[in-house]
Order: sequence, then structure tokens, then C-alpha cells
Amino acid sequence: MKRYFPQNKRSNFYNIGKDVLINHMMAHIHYRDEGEYLELVKILFYQAFYLDIDDSRARELVLILDKFYFRLGMFILQILSEEKPALLCLSVLKGSLPASLFVFNLTREKYPHIKTVMGGGVFDDQLAIDSVVLEFFIERTPYIDKFIIGEGEILFLKLLRGELPGHQKVYSFDIVTELKNYIYQAETNPYWYYSGGQVSSAEWVGKSYLVFPEKARHLLLLQKRDLDCEPTREERYRRMARFTEHIKKLNLPNPYSLQDIVKADERWMKLHKNAVPPLVEFKDIGKYIDENIRVKRKFPTKSILEDDGAWEF
Repeated sequence: MKRYFPQNKRSNFYNIGKDVLINHMMAHIHYRDEGEYLELVKILFYQAFYLDIDDSRARELVLILDKFYFRLGMFILQILSEEKPALLCLSVLKGSLPASLFVFNLTREKYPHIKTVMGGGVFDDQLAIDSVVLEFFIERTPYIDKFIIGEGEILFLKLLRGELPGHQKVYSFDIVTELKNYIYQAETNPYWYYSGGQVSSAEWVGKSYLVFPEKARHLLLLQKRDLDCEPTREERYRRMARFTEHIKKLNLPNPYSLQDIVKADERWMKLHKNAVPPLVEFKDIGKYIDENIRVKRKFPTKSILEDDGAWEF
């Protein structure tokens, strides 16, 4: 399609074109009304490049995707026929989402006994957990049996072993719980939003509010403002309190004093025999500390080059 674009419309063509292609591929596997579909293709192009295309050019793009999905379908069906899997699991990214959905749907149509599982980085991007988009996506993809959100290595292994609830459709990985013995400390402070320092920060002033009443200005002198955005200040505090309670149940340290740091060091050295020296030992300036004191010394093998000669075994 680039040949139809004037020179002044070709800036960043491939990066922008990738988003157009992803949306077009998604619409291609879901459309039922051709007229509505072609109209959407033209809208996708205009909103990306501010370029009008006619029906003939839109149909040319549709033909390209027809060929792509036909070849992909033949390839997948051949693999399924040869391998005869009981489970099909795909790690999906933003760019591979449409093709992955096509594969899942085709698998369900031709081999309904195969269980389908979807994971991957797309759940950190377009399909963020607890979002309305994710709920709608799950509702419209009944051909996917299970969704694994987060670090999938552990969850997928548990799924294969039958250790996850069978009735559950979405599984989320709690990385803090699973890796608690490899976390030295947990910081519970949330990210606070400020109007200052933002690009065009003057525009954000109108989107902020006074935390304390105006009448307290003569007492405080400084005016504290917060951005009027989601999550709200109150919601951020609730999340902080909820996370703090969570790490307490896991016995994860949240050091704010020297005593807390000592306790964190003691816990860490019990968990890991190769732990580095406690942080409190670094308080003495100029003191040399051997950080490898608990690491067993290794002696690598040496390769000695021999002079050329007869081989002897």
C-alpha cells in the first residue's frame, strides 16, 4: 500500500502501519457484514495516516489477509494432525494477538477436545488485569479455555499438574507470594502523582485540587495539591494499606529503621547460604568486607595446548 501514499504521508510509515495491520487483522477474523468491514478498514487508515482509500484498495488489503489466514490455517492444521496435542498454549504479544485468536478458534472448530490456554505479555499491555477491556475480551473468546496472567512458568506447570482450580477460567500469578524467599524487602509506598514536573505542567494545574482547605493557607504557607485522576488519592492509600497487610502475612520485611534492617539481614542469611554480609557491616567507612566469604571457591579446569604430534589415546 505504500505506493499509494504521497511522500508527505510516509513519515514513520512502518511503525504506524503496524498498528493499522493489527487492527485490520483483528477485524478480519470477526466481521460478518462486508460493507461494515470495508468501512472500518477505511477508517483505520484515515485515523492513522489521514489518508482516504477507496473500496478497491480496501479490498486489496482484505485479499492479502485472506491469503495469510489461509496459509496459517493450513500450517496449523498440519501441525495438529501430526503432533496430536491434548493442550494448545500460546504466549501472545500485541502483534501476534489476531493470529493467535485465529489459531485458537480454528483448533476449537477442528479439534474440540484440545484444551486451549492463552498467556503472554499482552496482559501487561492491551488486556490489563481487572480492566473492562479484559472482561469483554474473555466474553468474546469462548474458544479459549484458560487464561494465565503474569509469570506463566509456574502457573502453567501447576496447570499441567492439575494443581489449579478446574472451574476457574483466569489465573493470575502472585509474584510476591511465589518469590517471597527471594525478596530482601518490600517497599510499600505507592507512586504519588504531582502536577509539577510534567510536560506542559501549567495545563495540569486546572486538573488538580487542594488537599487542605484554602483557609489553612495562612497556617501552612505551602499549598499542597494533588492531581484529580485515577486512581484517586484515597484509592492509592487503600492499595498501600492492602499491600502492607499482604507482606506482613508473608513475613516480608519493610525496613524503616536500623532495627528493621538488622531483622531483614538475619532473615536473608537464614534463607541464603551465599548471602552477602549484612548491610549494617557497611556502616564503618574504610572497612574492607569480603562479599564472597561464604561462596565456595571454584577451580576452573585449564586447557594446555600440546605441540603438534602423533595422537595417543
